[in-house]
Amino acid sequence: NRLSRIIPIAGTITIGVLLTRHIDWSSAMDLLTTIDPLILALSCALALSEELLVGPIKWRWVVASVGLKLRFSEVLLIRMGSQPIRSVAPLKSGELASVMYLVRVHQMDTATATSTVLFEKAVNLWATIAWMIAGLIFLQSFWFSPVLLLWMTLPFIRGPWSSLSLYLRDSFGRTGAFGAGLLEAFLSLPSSALMLQLPMAMLFTGLEVFNAWLLLTALGVDLPFAAVMLVIPLSFIMNNIPVTLLGIGMRESVMVVGLSAYAMAPTLLAGGVALSLIEYVLPTLVGLLFLKSFLNRCVTKPS
Repeated sequence: NRLSRIIPIAGTITIGVLLTRHIDWSSAMDLLTTIDPLILALSCALALSEELLVGPIKWRWVVASVGLKLRFSEVLLIRMGSQPIRSVAPLKSGELASVMYLVRVHQMDTATATSTVLFEKAVNLWATIAWMIAGLIFLQSFWFSPVLLLWMTLPFIRGPWSSLSLYLRDSFGRTGAFGAGLLEAFLSLPSSALMLQLPMAMLFTGLEVFNAWLLLTALGVDLPFAAVMLVIPLSFIMNNIPVTLLGIGMRESVMVVGLSAYAMAPTLLAGGVALSLIEYVLPTLVGLLFLKSFLNRCVTKPS
């Protein structure tokens, strides 16, 4: 509806105005021009490797675990062709583009197709929090080590998730049955899929964490990598609150506040803007090259 389209635009503008009113925007933009072009090129290469290589491999394994073997080229088409849709669709609804493709082109049932997307998102969230706990270990205390160990084993403890599925089905009518169906489809993915996904998710999120540290260092910020391990994953979580376009504004705000002990606000804002452009805007622009073929495959009647 109209409101769902307005919220991300209004949120991006509102946060942008608040940032520019309290931070010297011109200084931040001037700082962007000081980044070494070679560092920018390396940063762009890292971002594109996430979207063109690591992400497709990771999701290909998920889809294979539910019985659908796809060529890497097709997975790349799905991932990158849906990227512009995910970027502009309101309230994260663009995630359904990949589901639509699997249902339309490969006649996969909707619950299973949706579970592949949810499974990947859940594993990415798990990896994000794992990076945050690791950051706490290095910044605060090694007493957080048992927390990280528990977190590493949590995805393999499936009993509570099965109980939640039964509760949803028994307590919330059709809505609960639909939610339970999605959760059951998620639980149908074998543990072997998790064994493959968890390290890949750590790599996927870790590349962006490293990219943020690289860009901030290029701007002259002297900060421990552990601080980036804590703050940047927090920005990932905030990005998933669907109140801005591509998380722009939310990401920069988290970086400015969370890393304020290490640099001035204009420098941190410049780092956040650079990260947004390279990690989110750049893949969206590359995705436009795949969009037409992706849409054609979705609307062509399958043989």
